Amino acid sequence: MTSVLNFQDISGDGFPVKTEYVDTIENTILLQADGVTLFQGCKLHLDARDDVWMSPVGMSESDHESYFNVLYVGTTPESTAVNETLPVYFSYADEVDLKLSGDMDGPSRDLTDLLLRDEKSIVIRKSKSGMPYYPQSIVPDHVDAEVLKAQVEKLTTILGIADPEFIEPTTNEQTGDGVVRTVNGKDLYAYEIILSDDPWKYYNVFAARALDDIGQEDVLVRIDSCCEIGQVYNDNGCDCREQFHTAIEAIQDARDGLIVHVPAQDGRGYGSSAIMKIVGIERGDFPDEAIEGATDGVGISAVLLGDRYDNRTYGGVGRILRQLGIRSVILQTDNRLKVEGVESAGITVARKATGTTGANGSIAGVQAKHEKTGNYLKSEL
Repeated sequence: MTSVLNFQDISGDGFPVKTEYVDTIENTILLQADGVTLFQGCKLHLDARDDVWMSPVGMSESDHESYFNVLYVGTTPESTAVNETLPVYFSYADEVDLKLSGDMDGPSRDLTDLLLRDEKSIVIRKSKSGMPYYPQSIVPDHVDAEVLKAQVEKLTTILGIADPEFIEPTTNEQTGDGVVRTVNGKDLYAYEIILSDDPWKYYNVFAARALDDIGQEDVLVRIDSCCEIGQVYNDNGCDCREQFHTAIEAIQDARDGLIVHVPAQDGRGYGSSAIMKIVGIERGDFPDEAIEGATDGVGISAVLLGDRYDNRTYGGVGRILRQLGIRSVILQTDNRLKVEGVESAGITVARKATGTTGANGSIAGVQAKHEKTGNYLKSEL
């Protein structure tokens, strides 16, 4: 197998890619052909079922990169490759809509309905932005419907599946600056920012009011890293969706706050393929790869990725806040690295604890972060 992955070193605010990380990612590759890379993935733990397997897919084309999720409902990639022809659905649902919607509202309901059908099937979703592996940050390309269908047809042909049914979204994708969405019955302003010289490149900013009206002192801020399995699919082993929606409610209540969301920082900055390998080992999806002495995501991450298993940096967030003229913030976080990152931009920081409860079943992971790493400050658990 000839690798098409580009593990170049990153200068500036990023870190050189490590040998152990390259080995980990290359061991997650199930298939490569014609610029398409299917990664292993793992099972999702959904409230209603635990037999949905999600595999990330990267697609390299002449002028850009695309990123998909392939969800195997009631089956696995290996079983699908050798057994039977299954119905295939393609979901247009926009990931920002999915992250912002309530658990059973609009786009989330549509996607959940596909995953809960009483049949074996395959669901494909294009991820608008993200990163299957570091340093491949995907910037949205906003392709038209015909180009998207051609991409999906290429993907299904390589995977050996055919004739996807295209499921129209409940709400249409909205992009651009200052798009107003309704969340919790209140307005939420959504912005897209691209920093071309930044390792993470693409940012979403969500604010309780237009950015021109945001204050400059003591602004409530949450820095939020993407977590597809938690924020898009509501996996019940992860607290990321809870943290995100708690922050939305907080800035709406404050009326002078914002969230800087970083889609490419899934897997603590190493990408969705890495975190799904770690989660899969933790959950026993790969019994032959169990790691002695490491039973939680933190411990497994340290074994697979080394001591620096959190690769995220926050210089880009600091630049965005400074560009908005913000001089001091109340940062809703338990991560000391976020505090230090914003302070390094010359912004005064007071911290507010996240107050994560782990109410969706993720309490063990929350406790591991706080008890086994030096990055996390005390919070009410």
